[in-house]
Amino acid sequence: MRGQAGALPAFVPEITDVIRTAQTKNLDEWEVTTDRGPKTFYVKDRRDNVVFKHGATLVMITDIDGCRYRMPAKPELLKKAWLMLESVAA
Repeated sequence: MRGQAGALPAFVPEITDVIRTAQTKNLDEWEVTTDRGPKTFYVKDRRDNVVFKHGATLVMITDIDGCRYRMPAKPELLKKAWLMLESVAA
């Protein structure tokens, strides 16, 4: 039961591989593999929806539908997603 005190947090998929990222005029497209399978999602307002957490060891991403994804800040993942992340980290 969401929204009640003591309720378990919602499951947040973990990105295990970044297949491709692309920038369009208003959206960033992410094609990834998660621990739940392949997923393509879109992010708007990157500075607000891609956030480094826990001393930059974790990246939290919120897509245009409000779904959240976690991505460990592993060098191989960061390198593949660098175009999307460099403007956030700067």
